[in-house]
Amino acid sequence: MGLVSGRCETDRLSSYQEAESDISCDFLSGSHLILIVDDDNYLGELYCDQLERSGYQVEWLSSGETALARIDRSPRPDAVLLGIKLGGSSGSKVMRLVLAEHPEIKIVLHSAYKDFMHDMVAWGADGYVEKSRDSRELLQTLRRVLDKTSPHMP
Repeated sequence: MGLVSGRCETDRLSSYQEAESDISCDFLSGSHLILIVDDDNYLGELYCDQLERSGYQVEWLSSGETALARIDRSPRPDAVLLGIKLGGSSGSKVMRLVLAEHPEIKIVLHSAYKDFMHDMVAWGADGYVEKSRDSRELLQTLRRVLDKTSPHMP
């Protein structure tokens, strides 16, 4: 996948909560759609930019509830980069709800807490990355996860 230039725009969608700050990145069709769910504005913007530069379509939402509403509409994301600790909900709860309704969606959990890494994969996540400003691990994990052809195991 080559580099694709795009731009991130702040976007408030009427079907979402009024207080949500959502960012969408528009790209060429055919690339994977990644949904970032993180309430950290700095990391959300950073990940959006890094994934955009790598040719992914990206949407960033700051709450689990808004992410669940977004996942139910088309186009569905190919993967969700999901924070573990979100204001108002836990990433593990959001992940279980997503996988129950849409097992084809790949889930990559990210956290500053390494202690949860093995638990996260046992919960059904396809991958885990430690929160970082360095995108190499994130990009490698997403490529590996998106190359898998089989859905999650229940």
